[in-house]
Amino acid sequence: MKMVTSLFQTAIKEKRRADDPTQDIKLPRSATHAVDEDDIPTLHEVDLMAKRISPQ
Repeated sequence: MKMVTSLFQTAIKEKRRADDPTQDIKLPRSATHAVDEDDIPTLHEVDLMAKRISPQ
């Protein structure tokens, strides 16, 4: 979004555009964790998957 805003600001400075449509856009906050820790399998679950996976 920063790049898009920068492009519109440059267009305004060069008089190619009169306004910046990104000016009042509110972006959602990003999540604090990239991974939900409840979705990470336990060591026991990983061992079960390893036993059941095919050798290929």
